[in-house]
Amino acid sequence: MKNAFNYSVLPLMLLFFSCSTDADEDTLLDESEFLYGNYVLTELSNSQSSDFNGDGSFSSNLIDELDCLVVSLTLNPDRSTSTEGPEMSILADINTVGFYVYSCMDEMITNSGTWSVNGSELSLGSAVYTIEGNSLIFNNEGTQAPEFNRVVYTKREAVVTVN
Repeated sequence: MKNAFNYSVLPLMLLFFSCSTDADEDTLLDESEFLYGNYVLTELSNSQSSDFNGDGSFSSNLIDELDCLVVSLTLNPDRSTSTEGPEMSILADINTVGFYVYSCMDEMITNSGTWSVNGSELSLGSAVYTIEGNSLIFNNEGTQAPEFNRVVYTKREAVVTVN
């Protein structure tokens, strides 16, 4: 009988504690509801301008130089995240000190994690992004290649089709 009592009280205790926590989490989720959705990587910059695509135009934003660099980020209401994008190859150019060559590999990489919000900042793992309109911006100014000093994800707008 003692074991039966312990098992019947445990669900009531969990219900009591979870109701209190859920109310707090619901408030946080409601305040950040506008963040839920799909984002696309629109800027991945470093300190070096390059012309990897050979179009004669140099850019420090790898998105402008590598058509294969399509990365998506999803922020879910349960505070989970998923990202998908190509595996990157970063090689040092042996002819130029401090110059790196970036390319996409054939394999797609998928990662998952969690996100949280504190004011106008969104944390994805150890990276803290500033929320500006429909963009998430990570600035790490002062870093040198091959490190990226600016990463921007922009929210995809929902597309509605009418038949």
